[in-house]
Amino acid sequence: MKRSQFGEDAHIRAVLDEIGDGSKVLCDIGARLTYSNTAHLLEDYGWHGVLIDRSEQACADLKHLPNSTVICEAVTVESVNKLVPAVTSFLSIDVDGPDWYLFAALGHRVEFVVIETNPLDGFFVAAPPFDKANYGASVEAMVWLGERKGYDYIGRTAVNAFFVRKDLQCTYRLPPIDRHSGIIPKLPRNACAS
Repeated sequence: MKRSQFGEDAHIRAVLDEIGDGSKVLCDIGARLTYSNTAHLLEDYGWHGVLIDRSEQACADLKHLPNSTVICEAVTVESVNKLVPAVTSFLSIDVDGPDWYLFAALGHRVEFVVIETNPLDGFFVAAPPFDKANYGASVEAMVWLGERKGYDYIGRTAVNAFFVRKDLQCTYRLPPIDRHSGIIPKLPRNACAS
């Protein structure tokens, strides 16, 4: 069943068809049933997952997904390595805020990561406090971080950047897209973007 917002399901499956399903354990930080990057793996492919969201309503909606543990809390840089299982093969991060910082703090060597980006050009990482006008990081900033963590950037959809661990030598690439969807963050007066 299709759950993703911009066709991520098909790209996720294509990557996994190439690199393998690994442990078949996933973690979704900022999990929602609507526009989910992970529900299809739980429902259609027998994966097991840890689904984390700070919204009680979102957590209630997720409870019916098979093979899943739902955790209702906000993930922080201090808690990310405790909440993401060490055996995770696929990780989705979509929290509309500290996405870049959570990926940076993650110590586990997850095989495949999909992470939300914002539509700013150049190198931009939002600083707290986060809101709809100041969130996440640009694709360029995510690529910079991913490369330093040992990941190949394999493309993006309208809002999500895809990364596969370099040692897996993934050859799949997402087709290029013309533009990013989403609200362009307003740069705070003290922010730097290049």
